[in-house]
Amino acid sequence: MPKIALYLQDGHSIVSFSKANMLLIYEKETEWRSIRTIPINFSDAGNLSALRSGVRALITQLGDCSIIAGKSLTGIAYAEFDKAGFSIFDIDSVQPDTFDGILRDVAQSDQKLHRKEEMIRQARPVETATPGIYFLNLAALQTECPEISSKKALTDFLNSTPFLKLHLVCRHLPPWLENAPLDIKTSNSGEQVTAVITKKQC
Repeated sequence: MPKIALYLQDGHSIVSFSKANMLLIYEKETEWRSIRTIPINFSDAGNLSALRSGVRALITQLGDCSIIAGKSLTGIAYAEFDKAGFSIFDIDSVQPDTFDGILRDVAQSDQKLHRKEEMIRQARPVETATPGIYFLNLAALQTECPEISSKKALTDFLNSTPFLKLHLVCRHLPPWLENAPLDIKTSNSGEQVTAVITKKQC
C-alpha cells in the first residue's frame, strides 16, 4: 500500500525539514490515514557529518515508504533522501486530493523513467522492412537522452552487425565516423544531416 511521510512541527504545521520535529506516515487503503509518528530533531545538528548520519538513520526507520513531503527540503538532507531513491515533494498545505496528486506525479515520473531506460537499452539502429537496411534517428534519440553519445549508439552495431546500408539522421556527422572504414554520403535538410553509410569494399 502506498505511503507518504509528511514532516511537520508539533503534528500540524507544515514547515521546512530543518524546523520539523516529527514525521507523520500516511498510508492509503481505501482512504488516507496516519499510521505512525517518528520524532525528529535536526534543527541543532552539530555538524554536517552528524546531519548526514542522522538523516540516514531516519531513512532506515521509514521502511517501505519512499515518498516524503513538506515545505522545503534542501542541502544534505535532500541529497540523502534523493540518493536513497525517495520521491521528494514541496507542499505548503494538505488538501483532500494532495496525497492522491502526489501518487499520480510519482506514477507519471516512473513511466517517463521507464520509457527513457527503454530508449537507452534500444539505442542502436533498427532493421527496416528491407533486410540489411538499417535506420537510426540519432538526433531524436539524443534530444530525449542527451547522455547517449554517437559512439554508444553506433559502435557495437558497426562492429558486430552485418548490414548493407545504414540511414543515419543526426545534427552533424560524428567526426569519428569519417575516419572509420565506411563509405558515407550525406545530405543536409535544415539543421539535420542524413547520412547513408555502407562498409568500404576491399
